[in-house]
Amino acid sequence: HIAGMFLGQLVNEALNFALKTTIKEPRPLGCGHPGYGMPSSHSQFMAYLAVYCIIWSYRRVKLENNLWKIMGNVSLCTLAILVMYSRVALNYHTVNQVLVGACVGSVFAIFWTALTAIYADPEIPRIEKWKITRMLYFRDSLD
Repeated sequence: HIAGMFLGQLVNEALNFALKTTIKEPRPLGCGHPGYGMPSSHSQFMAYLAVYCIIWSYRRVKLENNLWKIMGNVSLCTLAILVMYSRVALNYHTVNQVLVGACVGSVFAIFWTALTAIYADPEIPRIEKWKITRMLYFRDSLD
């Protein structure tokens, strides 16, 4: 699942690059940072990470007390919000660039989670039997 999340992040970064080069919205005046600003890649990444982990935790993590799960997810969302806030406070992005990045990352996380649940999850038992995955100790330890 970690490999799937990482692959999703790589696709998310490619999506961000495609959007930036298509939209071509500049960063705020006086930013001094090269490249386009729409959407914020930091916001997109943090939203993807937070939403993916929240969905994953509710689908896969079984705890006797859900308080730990709730606290972890609230902490992750707080971290994401702080990163997004910092992008505006440091004048690297406008509020709209950060919000669009957060929306794109969140929607992509939902899409990627659904895609992996439909196509990758059923293949995990078979993939675990491959010689290379056994050598690298890959396994689904949550079932």
